[in-house]
Amino acid sequence: MVCERCGAKLAEGTKFCYKCGSRVGNGLAAVDVDAVEGNIKKEERPAAAPVAPAAPVQNTFTENKKADSKLFIAAGAVCVILLICAGIFIFSRMNKTVELKIHAMDSETGEDLEGVLFEAQNTRSGSITAVTDAEGNAVIEEFPSPGRSVSYSVSKDFYIQDDITVNKKSGKGSIEIVAGLVRDKSITCTYTVNVQAANMNAPAADAEVSLYAPDSEEPAYTVKTDGSGRAFFEDIDNGDYKAVCRTDGYTTETWQVKIEDGTSSEYDCIMVPETADAGCAYVLLTWKGAQDLDLCVADNLNRDFLMASNNPSRSGSFIHSDNDGSTGYELVMLYGVASGAVDSIFVVDTEAAKNRQSSTMEADGVTVKVYGTDPETGEKKAFYSQDALAEKTSPVWSPCYIYLGKAYESDHPYIDNLEGQEWVDGIK
Repeated sequence: MVCERCGAKLAEGTKFCYKCGSRVGNGLAAVDVDAVEGNIKKEERPAAAPVAPAAPVQNTFTENKKADSKLFIAAGAVCVILLICAGIFIFSRMNKTVELKIHAMDSETGEDLEGVLFEAQNTRSGSITAVTDAEGNAVIEEFPSPGRSVSYSVSKDFYIQDDITVNKKSGKGSIEIVAGLVRDKSITCTYTVNVQAANMNAPAADAEVSLYAPDSEEPAYTVKTDGSGRAFFEDIDNGDYKAVCRTDGYTTETWQVKIEDGTSSEYDCIMVPETADAGCAYVLLTWKGAQDLDLCVADNLNRDFLMASNNPSRSGSFIHSDNDGSTGYELVMLYGVASGAVDSIFVVDTEAAKNRQSSTMEADGVTVKVYGTDPETGEKKAFYSQDALAEKTSPVWSPCYIYLGKAYESDHPYIDNLEGQEWVDGIK
């Protein structure tokens, strides 16, 4: 039998349909299964309404992917802009420079210190240095913006760094630095004398150099020069000394020296041979630095001039320095200085004289000395010494003349003023 409601096959005697739950015996006649199946087969059931296909999942996913892509691009653009801005900021900071104004001084005396090495170290730019001038000042014009990664230091021989004050409010784009140093008391004083034999144009070995304290006849220190002509003093007491240099066959040289705590200094001593007789004299020209000067002796009677470049027979022996040291010099020996001949002594800036230009002759170290036999005492010594007290704009400077064995200032009325005369045309 079958259920008339749903057509499920039922066993004989079934009261309820196991499939749809209808009561079989409640007015529902049992039917033959085969008959019911035949009816069902012959019955035409309506066709099911077509169901629209669901929207492809792929379309929805594509739209979401495009939206996410736009969001990602926007976020990337923002990141790029931020990176560019950060780069511009960092680049501008890296390329920003300031001016460092440095002043170095002795913390104890307040004295301005020349030759102090100032060093600024920056992690970006490395080390930048400057050296202070005679007023203790130095400037670094374009120093990368310091920030927090900069350090400053100063150094000078025989000094110790004391303190450094940095004032960043000294002006826009400018930093003012004051550095204090103190003398290193642990370092002893040193003094070096370089002795040169002028006629040999070579160092003078075995020359004796002594330092005398004031009012003392006995030397406080004595050192002999080595093969390079160098006499080195160390562990010297502070004070003023008279220095004396002696060697056989040369005129004794004397000068004054001041020794201070922790100082190191040098002196160039040029030794001149002793004159052979009272009728001879040596004229020595010395100068400092990289200038090139010439010594000229003009014979006022014969109206000629004597120089190392033309070296006429009357001039004797000229010795000419190449000026490859801290002191340059020229030496000339004159004959007949006691016979009444008049010789004018000139210092010539050769290039300026040849070109008729103003001289740049520096005063520092320019000295003319005349050595010979003192006509009054018979002593062999330097009986005339004249320093250039100011720079010379004229290419010719006439410090003195020699007459009857004595040296006089150049403004003597008997001496012609040869400056600017035709004889300078012959300078080679």
